[in-house]
Amino acid sequence: MNTKDAHKVIENLQTRPYICSENTIELDNGYVIAKKEYFQELQEARERQIPKKPNKRQVGTNILMSKIYYCPICDKKLYDCAIKKGKLDYVSPGSKKSKFCEDCGQAIDWSETV
Repeated sequence: MNTKDAHKVIENLQTRPYICSENTIELDNGYVIAKKEYFQELQEARERQIPKKPNKRQVGTNILMSKIYYCPICDKKLYDCAIKKGKLDYVSPGSKKSKFCEDCGQAIDWSETV
Protein backbone atom coordinates (compact mmCIF):
# COMPACT_ATOMS: atom_id res chain seq x y z
CA MET A 1 0.00 0.00 0.00
CA ASN A 2 1.42 3.36 -1.01
CA THR A 3 0.79 6.80 0.50
CA LYS A 4 -2.08 7.57 -1.93
CA ASP A 5 -3.86 4.36 -0.94
CA ALA A 6 -3.41 5.17 2.75
CA HIS A 7 -4.91 8.63 2.23
CA LYS A 8 -7.92 7.14 0.40
CA VAL A 9 -8.53 4.59 3.17
CA ILE A 10 -8.38 7.20 5.93
CA GLU A 11 -10.57 9.70 4.03
CA ASN A 12 -13.10 6.94 3.36
CA LEU A 13 -13.20 6.10 7.07
CA GLN A 14 -13.71 9.73 8.00
CA THR A 15 -16.68 10.22 5.67
CA ARG A 16 -18.53 6.90 5.94
CA PRO A 17 -20.06 5.10 8.90
CA TYR A 18 -18.13 2.04 10.03
CA ILE A 19 -18.32 -0.86 12.45
CA CYS A 20 -15.23 -1.64 14.47
CA SER A 21 -14.47 -5.03 16.00
CA GLU A 22 -11.29 -6.18 17.69
CA ASN A 23 -9.61 -7.17 14.44
CA THR A 24 -11.41 -5.42 11.57
CA ILE A 25 -13.04 -2.19 10.48
CA GLU A 26 -15.98 -2.71 8.12
CA LEU A 27 -17.38 0.19 6.10
CA ASP A 28 -20.99 0.42 5.00
CA ASN A 29 -19.86 -0.04 1.38
CA GLY A 30 -18.33 -3.46 2.15
CA TYR A 31 -14.69 -2.47 2.48
CA VAL A 32 -12.90 -4.17 5.36
CA ILE A 33 -9.61 -3.13 6.90
CA ALA A 34 -7.86 -5.73 9.00
CA LYS A 35 -6.60 -4.92 12.50
CA LYS A 36 -6.99 -1.63 14.33
CA GLU A 37 -3.22 -1.48 14.82
CA TYR A 38 -2.80 -1.32 11.05
CA PHE A 39 -5.31 1.52 10.84
CA GLN A 40 -3.45 3.38 13.59
CA GLU A 41 -0.19 2.88 11.66
CA LEU A 42 -1.86 4.38 8.58
CA GLN A 43 -2.99 7.39 10.59
CA GLU A 44 0.50 7.86 12.04
CA ALA A 45 2.07 7.54 8.57
CA ARG A 46 -0.34 10.14 7.22
CA GLU A 47 0.38 12.52 10.11
CA ARG A 48 4.13 12.16 9.47
CA GLN A 49 3.58 13.42 5.93
CA ILE A 50 2.54 16.80 7.40
CA PRO A 51 5.78 18.80 7.75
CA LYS A 52 6.69 19.90 11.27
CA LYS A 53 9.35 22.37 12.27
CA PRO A 54 12.47 20.80 13.78
CA ASN A 55 13.30 21.41 17.43
CA LYS A 56 16.19 23.84 17.79
CA ARG A 57 18.80 24.03 20.51
CA GLN A 58 21.41 26.74 20.45
CA VAL A 59 24.49 27.43 22.49
CA GLY A 60 26.86 30.38 22.47
CA THR A 61 26.94 34.15 22.34
CA ASN A 62 25.81 36.81 19.88
CA ILE A 63 29.24 36.60 18.20
CA LEU A 64 29.47 32.81 17.77
CA MET A 65 26.52 30.50 18.17
CA SER A 66 25.97 26.83 17.45
CA LYS A 67 22.49 25.75 16.30
CA ILE A 68 21.45 22.12 16.30
CA TYR A 69 18.12 20.98 14.86
CA TYR A 70 16.39 17.76 15.94
CA CYS A 71 13.43 15.76 14.65
CA PRO A 72 10.26 16.82 16.53
CA ILE A 73 9.12 13.18 16.78
CA CYS A 74 12.16 10.97 17.49
CA ASP A 75 14.73 13.64 18.49
CA LYS A 76 17.34 12.50 15.92
CA LYS A 77 19.92 15.19 15.18
CA LEU A 78 19.13 16.53 11.69
CA TYR A 79 21.31 19.59 11.12
CA ASP A 80 24.20 21.23 12.96
CA CYS A 81 25.70 24.62 12.08
CA ALA A 82 27.66 27.53 13.50
CA ILE A 83 26.57 31.15 13.14
CA LYS A 84 29.26 33.83 13.36
CA LYS A 85 28.17 37.45 13.68
CA GLY A 86 24.69 36.60 12.38
CA LYS A 87 25.86 34.71 9.27
CA LEU A 88 26.19 31.00 8.55
CA ASP A 89 29.84 30.15 9.20
CA TYR A 90 30.08 26.36 9.34
CA VAL A 91 27.94 23.28 8.68
CA SER A 92 28.95 19.99 10.30
CA PRO A 93 30.07 17.28 7.83
CA GLY A 94 27.18 15.02 6.86
CA SER A 95 24.68 17.56 8.15
CA LYS A 96 21.90 18.37 5.68
CA LYS A 97 18.40 19.75 5.63
CA SER A 98 16.56 16.63 4.48
CA LYS A 99 12.85 16.78 3.70
CA PHE A 100 12.26 13.77 5.96
CA CYS A 101 13.83 12.35 9.13
CA GLU A 102 15.89 9.29 8.18
CA ASP A 103 14.87 7.45 11.36
CA CYS A 104 11.10 7.92 11.70
CA GLY A 105 10.04 9.41 8.34
CA GLN A 106 8.59 12.65 9.74
CA ALA A 107 8.37 15.39 7.08
CA ILE A 108 10.44 18.41 8.16
CA ASP A 109 9.51 22.06 7.56
CA TRP A 110 12.77 24.01 7.21
CA SER A 111 11.13 27.39 6.52
CA GLU A 112 12.32 30.14 8.83
CA THR A 113 15.55 28.31 9.78
CA VAL A 114 19.18 29.15 9.05
